[in-house]
Amino acid sequence: EMITVVDRIRDWKEAIQLASVPLLNKGVISNQYVEAMIAAHDYYRPYMILGQSMAIPHAKREYGVNKLGMSLLIVRKGVLFSDQLNVHFVVVIAPADAYQHVKAIYQLTVLSSKEDVLRNMLANPTKAEVIRSLRTISEERTLYSERER
Repeated sequence: EMITVVDRIRDWKEAIQLASVPLLNKGVISNQYVEAMIAAHDYYRPYMILGQSMAIPHAKREYGVNKLGMSLLIVRKGVLFSDQLNVHFVVVIAPADAYQHVKAIYQLTVLSSKEDVLRNMLANPTKAEVIRSLRTISEERTLYSERER
């Protein structure tokens, strides 16, 4: 329900809007939050980009986050978030608090560094395959954390 896959999209604004639809439909965020994410993005100096192909639009929760949530838009052909950055994954973050915000950014940073997983998600963008890929990363992180103890 929180994953949308498209071949192409007009521009980064439409990407943020489409990526937000599952969260809007569930009442996780408001339209004001979507507008705030769009207003916060700087096309010429994008800071909401992780790795080479992931955008993480978000805004302050007081702009309309009702509860914790996250949604994923996969754009198979990519969408320009700047002159140089062709993004394939748009993850909208709706943080309930600062801790959840930092935790989500950390998890997405890990995901954005897994080029093989991202390539697989792009090549096989079925919802089942995306969920399987995300679970694999989660399991890897759990095993790594247990080794550190």
